[in-house]
Amino acid sequence: MVERKASPPRRPAVVLRAFTGDDGLQHVTLAALARGNDPPSSQFVPFRSGQLETVPSWPFDDTYCYMFPLPVLFVVGMIQGDPEYRVRVEHISLLQRELGEATPNEQLLDASDRQVLEYMEGRDALLVSIEPLPLSINGLDWTGTRGWFDEIKFIHTTRAKDKGYPWAYPVSADSDSEDYLSDSYIPMDVVELDDRQPAGGAL
Repeated sequence: MVERKASPPRRPAVVLRAFTGDDGLQHVTLAALARGNDPPSSQFVPFRSGQLETVPSWPFDDTYCYMFPLPVLFVVGMIQGDPEYRVRVEHISLLQRELGEATPNEQLLDASDRQVLEYMEGRDALLVSIEPLPLSINGLDWTGTRGWFDEIKFIHTTRAKDKGYPWAYPVSADSDSEDYLSDSYIPMDVVELDDRQPAGGAL
């Protein structure tokens, strides 16, 4: 178990899908939010009048939702408070259609990314905690292009190392000098990822 911690960036998100599974737990799929004039080379949908709007009205013109590298299902551990913004009901289907079935763009993945995606198949979902998105908070990362994948990748690589899988040990790896994350991660909607072994439309 990794004990050292770093302070990863906090990222806004929109809930694409939420449902209660056969296990009685609530599951969600999230899309990251970002701002800027140069959307990532992955699947994205811009906030645009008549296309993607929120209630109350979203205050920024340069915002878009994106998915990288593919939709990931999380188990909800805790929800704090009510969302301050919601995607209009008539626009949720657009997000689900464009992002909910996204597939990885191989040109944006390196060998270790692809290995982790393969390792993730059939594995237990990570645990998340969600809270409303307060736009006044400082320290939100609106510039990301890989969503939470790097943090998810770290968790799964750590699991693979614990189990002795050779692919998790790159030749250049120096575990003593890396600034490791813990097995949980706190971005924003807020979303907290937890290394969980057993096991729409809000912003």
